[in-house]
Amino acid sequence: MYNESGREVQVFPNPVRDILNVYLSESQYMRLVNLAGATVWSGWAQAGRSNIVVGHLPKGNYMLITKAGPTRIKIQ
Repeated sequence: MYNESGREVQVFPNPVRDILNVYLSESQYMRLVNLAGATVWSGWAQAGRSNIVVGHLPKGNYMLITKAGPTRIKIQ
């Protein structure tokens, strides 16, 4: 799962409760948006593994927007 070749962005665990781990093949800006389109988190991350604290967000479905495109995230 972590650091698989050919994958630009990996997220785990999904669904997530407290901390979302993100693996990026290159440094980039990311945004976490709710289904209404509002940005609830944004930040710059270096290549490799990063963490996003999501435990304070309401449960539900979100999208992590990266250069590779959107990834659906479920917060429990």
